[in-house]
Parts: sequence; C-alpha cells; structure tokens
Amino acid sequence: MDSGDHSARDQSVRDDFATSAVPLDRRYSALSMGLLWITMVSGFPSVLVGFEWHKAGFSLTQVLTGAFVSCIILLVYVLSASHLGAVTGLNFAMLTRSVFGRRGSQIISALQTFLFLVWYAMIAGFVAVELKGLFVIPCTVQVVAAVAAILMAANNLFGFAGVANFAKYFAAPVLIFWIFSLCFKTSVLTPVSAWTEPGDGAFPSCLSVISSFVIGYSVWGNEADFWRFAKPNLLTTSAPLVVAILVGQIVFPTSGWMLSRLIHVADMSTATGAVTDFSFGNAPLLAATVLTASYFAAGDANLYGSINSIENLLKFDRIKLVLSMMAFTAIVAIVLTYYGKAFEILSSFNSIVLPCVTIILIAEYFLIRRWKPALRPQDGDLLVYQPGVLWKAMISLLLGWTVGILTAGVIGGTESLHVGVWPLYAWLASLVSYLVLRLVAAVQSDRAAS
Repeated sequence: MDSGDHSARDQSVRDDFATSAVPLDRRYSALSMGLLWITMVSGFPSVLVGFEWHKAGFSLTQVLTGAFVSCIILLVYVLSASHLGAVTGLNFAMLTRSVFGRRGSQIISALQTFLFLVWYAMIAGFVAVELKGLFVIPCTVQVVAAVAAILMAANNLFGFAGVANFAKYFAAPVLIFWIFSLCFKTSVLTPVSAWTEPGDGAFPSCLSVISSFVIGYSVWGNEADFWRFAKPNLLTTSAPLVVAILVGQIVFPTSGWMLSRLIHVADMSTATGAVTDFSFGNAPLLAATVLTASYFAAGDANLYGSINSIENLLKFDRIKLVLSMMAFTAIVAIVLTYYGKAFEILSSFNSIVLPCVTIILIAEYFLIRRWKPALRPQDGDLLVYQPGVLWKAMISLLLGWTVGILTAGVIGGTESLHVGVWPLYAWLASLVSYLVLRLVAAVQSDRAAS
C-alpha cells in the first residue's frame, strides 16, 4: 500500500468513516455491539415506566405479554435496519443519499440533528434532576444540566470507539449488574399470586400504551450509524440485538412493575427515589454511578448520531464539531428543564420520523434491488450522485409521517386513532406506498424498453 492509500485510510479513521464504508478489519465483535446496544435500549426510564404501568392498573401478565409482542415487532424492524448497516458498512447519511437523493438526505439529516440534540439535552436534564435528588448540590438544576451536557460529550471526541468502549467497559457491566440484582430481589419478594391478578383495562389499550414506550424508547432510526461497525453476519447481528432488547424492554420494565407493587408509590415524582433506596440503600455514590452510566451512555449515542447527521449538512473538523456541540447542548439542556412534557412528545415522534426513513431503505436494499437488480444504481461517488430529491421515496416518507402523526394521539381530536401498535401503521404506510411506487415505475420502464 502506498503513502497515498495510507493517508486516505488515516483520514477515514479520523473522520470515523463519514464518507466511506467501514473496512472489515475495523469491525467490532458481537459482544461489543451487544453491550453497546444494551445501554441504548435500557436505563432508569425503562424501570420507571414499570411504575407507570402498575399505577395504570396493568397486570403482570398484561405487562409481560404487551412487552413481548412489542419486542417481536421491534426486533423485525431493528434486525433489518442493523443488518443493512452491517452488510453495507455505510452510515445512515450515505444510505439516504442513494435512496432519497442528496437534497432529500439533507432534509432527513436536519430532522435527525434536531431530534438527537433535543434527546441529548433532555438526558442531561434527567441527570441533573437525579443527582440533585441524591446529593445536596449548591446549584440549580439548570446549571447541573448544563455541566452534564458538557461532560457527556467527552467520549465523542474519540468517535465510535469512544462511544463503544465506554459502553463495553463501564456502562453496560454496571447496568447489567444493577438490573439483575433488582430483578432478583423483586422476584423473590413478589408473591406467586401476582401472576393471576387481573388488570383494570382491556389488553388492546394496554398494548397501545406499552408499545408506545417500548418502540419509542428503543428505536433509533439511524441503526446503520452504529451497526456498520458490526461483522456482516446475520447471526452476529441478531444475537446481541435479541439479548439487548429482551433485557432492556422486558427485564427492566418488569422489575419496575414488581417493585411498584411491593412499595406502592402513589406519586410518580418519588419513584426514582424509591428505586434508588430499594436498590442501593444508603449508598448514594453507588446510585450516582449507575445513574451516570445509564444516562451518559444514552447521551453518547444521541450526540454521535447528531454529529453524523451534521456532517451530511456541513463540513466540519470532527473534534471542533464535538466541542461546539458541548456549548450548544448545554444551552438547550437549560431550556428543556422548563418543559415537563418534552419526553412524552419526543418519544412519540421518535417512533416514526427516522424509522419510516429506514423502512424505505430496507425496502430498497433488501427487496427492490434483490428482486430487480437492474434497478440498482451504478456504483459511484455517493457524495454527488442523486443530487436532487427522489420523490418516490419522499412521497412515501411523507405519507408514513402523516399516518404516524394522526395515530400518535398527540393532536387533539385524534385520540380514537391511537389504538394498538400505532407506530406500525406509519411504518406499513411508508413500506407499502414505496413498494407500489417503485414497482409501478419498474413496470412502466420495462414496457417502454420493449
């Protein structure tokens, strides 16, 4: 390999392969990816939601059944999205360029940047509230949130390696040890009769509530940004995903439900304190360690996704971009501490905005191009090819978003549409419409050629 090849490769490593496929010798093991993903689909909110489900009157059987059904639907999506990243080695931005066009991709990147930076800032707010509850800190929540936003960004100075290694060597082991300890303690204390206790509501309404959290909290939409660093093997992709999602969205919420049944917390504002007291007793430092491991890992992943999307819009030195984001997200974190409804609203939109994009990518790469190889575009520079907007993909995306917004229940007068696994309706709308538009175009092209 000559010096020019070495120079190009070194630059790709520094840029975290923003404009090229991740080479096979830079891929991570299934264990590393699984530990990373556990930190991305689990955490304190996954335990606290168990309290909400118990307070809403859901039975243990309803919680487990609803979570399991939601996880099956989630896995179908996540396996496809993650495997797409693994087999192509391309990040989310490069994949969208080839299907939505360069301008379409930039529109998506702008939305991704907004969503992920808001998530990141909101996580900093969570850290501030939790730490203020554990310690006497002579600062306001806003100041602590701003400091947390700055500190959480540090791992991103090292690109994907910094995010993955923090999860692998610290966050995931801490979370796994804590949640299985909590699960064991609550399981021992929960009577067998809990399995036969009836719930207060019908299962369809329970499923709607449970799936909203499971899917809203666990889907990222830009799975390819992370799984392009995985080995391109379906088994090594599926095994860590299955384990991570089962732990994050069944073990975590179920432990929270059982703990809520044991201690009967009436006010959700005291639920976090109840969890930490039950788990750690009079050990606030241990509680703070678990809290920071959980939230910092999730913050890492959100900032990493936003940095990748910004690089699709503007050219920045990655280090300078991370440093700029530290200051910007600190300000956003301060602002979001005044908005209590931000999590609920953001979780709803998180289920549809980027996942609908990925559904279309999956349809294109795994269905259209395999069924009709002639529709596969010529190899070329993904930075410049498809310069405008590819309207078949954009129309399908807009249709999916419209269905998702109408069924999310966040707009007045649409509550009757908020039933069942509502994100699935948006995904199917994007999938079916895109397949129809692409196949109709293919048939017309064949007729014209003949």
